[in-house]
Amino acid sequence: MSNHDNQDQTNERKIYLKDLHQWVQVSKTDYDNYYRDINAYRRRQQEHGRCV
Repeated sequence: MSNHDNQDQTNERKIYLKDLHQWVQVSKTDYDNYYRDINAYRRRQQEHGRCV
């Protein structure tokens, strides 16, 4: 696999839906909106020395 092939894969954004037990491809905007609160919570916990 060449480097160019690897770079093309970064455009795929997937969200795991627990209720359906499957990964769903979404746009970058939807991906960012979905993970914004999750990542903010994780960073806040890590800044306070708690492992999440």
